[in-house]
Order: sequence, then C-alpha cells, then structure tokens
Amino acid sequence: MLVVDPTLLTVESLARAAVILAVGLLLFFSSVISIVVLVSNKTLHDCIGYFLISLACADLLSAVCIIPLSMYSSLSPEWRFWEDNSPICKASAYLQIVVLCSTIYTFIWVAVDRHSAFMKPSRYDSEHTLTRCKCWIAFSWVSAILIALPILITKMEAKYHQEFEMCVIKVERPTLAYSLTLAVLVIGPVLGTITFTAYSVGRALKRPEELEDIQRTIIDNDRNFIVTVFTMVVFVLSWMPIVILLMLPSSWIPSEDTATMKFAFMWLAVGGSSSKLLIFFFINSEFRRTFYSLCTGNVYSDSSSYGSLEFVECCLPENRTCFTSLACCFFCGCCIFWRKACCCESERNYIRDSPIHHERAIPQSLVNSRHLPEYGSFSRYATGYA
Repeated sequence: MLVVDPTLLTVESLARAAVILAVGLLLFFSSVISIVVLVSNKTLHDCIGYFLISLACADLLSAVCIIPLSMYSSLSPEWRFWEDNSPICKASAYLQIVVLCSTIYTFIWVAVDRHSAFMKPSRYDSEHTLTRCKCWIAFSWVSAILIALPILITKMEAKYHQEFEMCVIKVERPTLAYSLTLAVLVIGPVLGTITFTAYSVGRALKRPEELEDIQRTIIDNDRNFIVTVFTMVVFVLSWMPIVILLMLPSSWIPSEDTATMKFAFMWLAVGGSSSKLLIFFFINSEFRRTFYSLCTGNVYSDSSSYGSLEFVECCLPENRTCFTSLACCFFCGCCIFWRKACCCESERNYIRDSPIHHERAIPQSLVNSRHLPEYGSFSRYATGYA
C-alpha cells in the first residue's frame, strides 16, 4: 500500500510535489476541456481538429498514468519507484517514450496537412480526407507503441533519477544502439518534414505575386495555420531548456544548482503542453463559442455546437465511445455545477451574432456547416440563408 510518512516530508519535497501537482492538474483539465470541446462541435471535425484531439489524448495519458507516480515519489523519497528497473519503473519510462513519440509523429502529420492545404489547395479535399487523417493518427500511436516496446520485452534497464522525479532509460553501451535508433526514427523525420514544409511555404510567401487567389484566401481566413504554428513553437520552446542543459558540460553549472535546474526545466517541458488550450481559446473563435456554450448553456445560432441538453445526450454510451462518454459526463457535470453555483438560468438561450438581440432567435436545427473543399476549412451558413 502506498502511504506517505509525514516525518520524512521536507520543504523541498513539498515544493517539488506542489510543482508536479500543478503540472498534472494543468495537463488533466486542459486536455479534458480540449477533447470535449473539439468533439462537441461538428465545425471543428476537420483534420486539424482530430490531430489536436490526438495531442490532447497524449497529455491526458501523461496526467493520469505518469505524473501521479512522480508526485508520490517526491513525497516518499525512499520509494524510488520500487527501485531501479522495477516493473513500475520500466512501465513509467515506456509510457513517457510512447507519449513523446506520438506527439512528435502527430506534429509531422500536422506539417504535411498544412503544407498540402497551402501548396496544393485544389487537391486538398480529395487527398486529406477525415478517414486518412484518422489512419495517420492511428499509425502514429501504433508506431510509438512499437518503437518503445523493447523497453518492456528486453533486458533494457530503467533508472530512477531523483532530480527529475522520473524513471528514464539507462543509456549505456548495451542500449546505445537502441537510443541512437530511437533518435533517428523520431527526431529525424520530424526535423526533415518540418524543415521542408516551412521552407516551401516560406518560399511561396516571399513571392506574393505568384500566389493564387485561393492561397491568398487561406492566408487571410484559415486560422488553423496560426494554431499549428503556435502549438509547435510552444512545444519546441518548452523542451529546449532541458535539452540545452543536458548537453552542456557539467563543469559549466554549479553542482548545487544542477538538480534544481534539471527538475524545473524537465517539468516545464512536461507542463508546456497545457498551453495548447490557451492557443485554441485565443485564436479559434469557434472553440471559444463552443466552450461558452458548454459552460453557460447559451448557444450561438451560427454555431453547430451542442446545447446543454444535447450535450448531456451525447454522454450516453450508445452515442459515444466509453472514453468520450466519461470525458463528456465529467465536463458536463462541472459545467452544470458552475451554472447552478452562479445561479445562472437553467434553460438554453439562443444568441444571434448580431447587434440586435431582441430579434427572433433562429432554431439550432436550421443551422449546419458547409465545407469548402478548396482549402479544407469551414464556413457556417444557416440553411436557407446562404
């Protein structure tokens, strides 16, 4: 049984536990909210939406399966993941590799999707269907699971690092070949893909006179480019400090500060993924509308998002998968509690995106989404009003 001995608690251990708890809560709530909002709004059911759901699932897996072990380890220093190379230590290291690889592979497909949407807009709709996007996501997760599988089935050793409060793979001569292969299979493709796509798009933007009208429309209206760029930049910036620190010679940094810096930079990298929620919220107006609708029960007439009553219905197992049902019920329960606590009106209100709010509200059944196949984004029109 996992227990915490209060006599062993120190200020440092409590501070570490507080940091890990904060990171875990940020990842958990940001991932759950992102998944529920993206699933709830049909307008967000495009390739980028599914890729973002995959990234949020990776964050949720980290928050549920990895961070609690690290937090308990910080509160019970003598536990040490049941010593080096224990089954729980190897499983934790395995899940870390799976989450990181799946995230990196998803970024590869995001780069390919945005490159095709801008460079080949006329063929985007036929080449990047939702079925293919789902297959790419499944391929990313299966590849990540198989790449990290030798950690569990071979004699590779996982070692507990107190400065990280994590178990990581022991890089020694027997595992050096695997480590190099893992770096080539994970880092190589993402660097090559992102470099090529960024160079191609940047080169096209430097010659605006040669751009087609559809490409100019994409630049002006498609917010998916901004969302994906900011998501990738934040991911790189969050991991850059710990990578640079590990590459620096140990003599450059005072020994008394090394452990603290490693801990802070590692958990900055882990918690950096929670910023995706802020990126979605500030850049994507449809994401904000859906979030507002789910939290308050007010439904915009130009949005295809579920109202509060329909949202409760979507929690039923026959309408959603088991995982999505649990996430929907959890978030919906929080929203209902919030509305009750704030004495908000329980019935749904339909609000038009118009300065005149006293006009007759358009029923939500008259609202749908029309897909523009030229570049794979969405434009919303009320049926009969397009």
